[in-house]
Amino acid sequence: MADAPTGSVALVFTDIEGSTNLWEQNHDVMREALELHNSIMRQQLEAHGGYEVKTEGDAFMVAFPDAGKAASFCISAQRELHKAQWPEALLAISHAAPSEDGLFRGLRVRMGVHFGNPVCEKNTATGRMDYLGPMVNRSARVSSAGHGGQILLSERALRGFDPQPDYILLDLGEHRLKGLEWPEHVWQLSAKELASRQFPPIKTLDVIKTNLPRRPSSFVGRENELRQLTEFFQDSNNIAVTLTGPGGTGKTRLSQRWAGEQLADFPAGVWFADLTEARSVPGICNCVGDALGVPMTQQDPVEQIGYAINGRCTNASGPILVILDNFEQVVDHAGATVARWMSMAPKARFLISSRVPLRIEGEKEFPLEPLATPARKQTEKVGKATRRMTRKLESYASLRLFAQRAREVNPKFEMNEENVEAVAQICVKLDGIPLAIELAASRSKLLTPQKILDR
Repeated sequence: MADAPTGSVALVFTDIEGSTNLWEQNHDVMREALELHNSIMRQQLEAHGGYEVKTEGDAFMVAFPDAGKAASFCISAQRELHKAQWPEALLAISHAAPSEDGLFRGLRVRMGVHFGNPVCEKNTATGRMDYLGPMVNRSARVSSAGHGGQILLSERALRGFDPQPDYILLDLGEHRLKGLEWPEHVWQLSAKELASRQFPPIKTLDVIKTNLPRRPSSFVGRENELRQLTEFFQDSNNIAVTLTGPGGTGKTRLSQRWAGEQLADFPAGVWFADLTEARSVPGICNCVGDALGVPMTQQDPVEQIGYAINGRCTNASGPILVILDNFEQVVDHAGATVARWMSMAPKARFLISSRVPLRIEGEKEFPLEPLATPARKQTEKVGKATRRMTRKLESYASLRLFAQRAREVNPKFEMNEENVEAVAQICVKLDGIPLAIELAASRSKLLTPQKILDR
């Protein structure tokens, strides 16, 4: 059995399509088929140097040190599954029966591959490595978007290896996946002899309309705030929620993150309008019109936007989310714009970021605090921390943000017992302000945390 990979890891999720129905139709034959399936998967896992993370029912989660081995595992597993000696009783069931073209036969297994840097933690009860965090969530979503017999790759997985001559790649384009903030460019990988397999469109949220900008960097912390936002909007009395706080606290980033995870809940779309340049009611309307793709005419601009918002809710038979960012410099015009739109489009919801609340009816203010930092007395002495203290300090979102941004400019950066207290002091001195922490961490390409602190 291969050792558990750490650092950069390729994760593969697999799942048998239609397994529930197969179990219900013939329990005994499905048990026999599942044993054969598991044997094939484990043989190929061993042959390609993979690590079995866990199994749940008929689903496997496996890890590889690089994307090339993960892709090779998927190709070989699909080949072996296709030619396996399945029980005749299984092949008599419609969902496992051989297709007329011979490209499908037996259990149909979907597979998805993603490459990145998950959180690696050994399970103290089992002694086995487990993987956690957003990278794992994206890996699972890539797999679940596919169909039985199909292999899907993320963009990062594809960039991580050179395809073999007998691999066939099909560009499926950029897609939004359920529960994920930013879209994923998805590719289909096939063995040459199985490349003619036909699949329905992959299962994504592309019917959801949005102009949310794609962020290349990861999102750190704010788990409680994300949950609170969801709770606020579940209350029908909260038509508008305003994130308030000083500049640099992450209001824009939080609104975009939360909205990106809620795309399925807004069939009329999620639209982001940056009001930085707005100074008047027409200016606000022009910014929102640009975001919605509404051409402004000589009519009342506020009414035009209101009718457009309400029309989209009506056509989609569901709500729309309009994000109004940087509202503080036009807060005096909130009553003439947002309040009117709330009245004209009762199904619409508004997420606003502003240094001050709008103070209009139907608004819920949500003050955003800086990221949590250690108490100053915990960081007074800079030096080598104990392992226990290191783990405690690493739990603070401000330190995790610093470490993540530092790794983006210096992949070799690692927060450890030698530097964690310096990082903690940096975060404390910067009052947990995310923007300030990110700017400090960006210097990690050339400077250690101690040198950043000394400056």
